[in-house]
Amino acid sequence: MNQPLITCLLWFAAIGCGLLGGLYFAFSAFIMTALSRIDHEQAVSAMNSINSTILKSLFMPVFYGTTLASLALVIVGFSNRSEPGAVATLAGGLIYVAGMFLCTILLIDVTAIAIQ
Repeated sequence: MNQPLITCLLWFAAIGCGLLGGLYFAFSAFIMTALSRIDHEQAVSAMNSINSTILKSLFMPVFYGTTLASLALVIVGFSNRSEPGAVATLAGGLIYVAGMFLCTILLIDVTAIAIQ
């Protein structure tokens, strides 16, 4: 792969990770705290509204785009593992995919089961 494309992938992934990290921080620090202060039925209703809103927002393209960029960086890091920075590229991509994408997908499944 050529260096300008790798640089673009790194920038896109870094910005996407920052945006999503900020969203997850706000969610855990503020939204979950606010939901814990209200009645259970109202909290479930509010969470359902949040879920339906977020699925129709800019979150989804950023979420999946960052995942695809991170997967591409895993491939780049693995295929160029003898190059400087390849291990960091590989590790960063794997950390995002495991820590953000897989945890979010698994959490959505667990939450959906718990609500039913």
